[in-house]
Amino acid sequence: MSSSDSDESLMECETEPEIYVAEAEPMYAEDIFAIYEHYVQETRLVGMHTAGPMGAVANTLTMLRRRTLPFYVALTEDMHAPHVLGYAYLSPFRGNPGLGFVSTTELCIYVHPGPHGAVNSEQGVRHRGFELHQGHPSLPEFGEGTVRNIIASVPVDPDGGERGERVVDWFIDCGFVFKGRLSKVGFKFGKWYDVAHLQYTVCTGEA
Repeated sequence: MSSSDSDESLMECETEPEIYVAEAEPMYAEDIFAIYEHYVQETRLVGMHTAGPMGAVANTLTMLRRRTLPFYVALTEDMHAPHVLGYAYLSPFRGNPGLGFVSTTELCIYVHPGPHGAVNSEQGVRHRGFELHQGHPSLPEFGEGTVRNIIASVPVDPDGGERGERVVDWFIDCGFVFKGRLSKVGFKFGKWYDVAHLQYTVCTGEA
């Protein structure tokens, strides 16, 4: 191996901090909010035009714990990288945990906009997600049964650009099934955008 190859290997090691996945805690609220705020202010990947108060993160965490739904963060202790590299959680479908939607949830997943987040946190959170799908003890219980469906809704620029199409492809790689695309249903930054819908079936047996 040449000297230049060694230098490149060292640089790769230095720029890819080890990560671990943990349950979200109130102490991570500020970092979580900063990631979310970036996507609200800089992209169409989030339909909201304002991020709202930071206290909403703590409220979401409390609500999900009460409903036994998972909220995970991808973390690193590397001093050269952000501490929270990404986060993901399941929320009640359309915000309604009752009646016929009790076994269906919506997935929210965000990675830090910097290079460390893009490289590492998707892998970490996705790994924990598959643990849940394969019968991990943390799989949410709703009294009448476990989570059956996970829905992902992804804003997509109809003219290309941004990362919508890549996000859709990433979900498909994770086992989600593309279910359709609504044309020009959102408007942000002076431009219309589509929304793609994908579904992951966690358990296939009938209730």
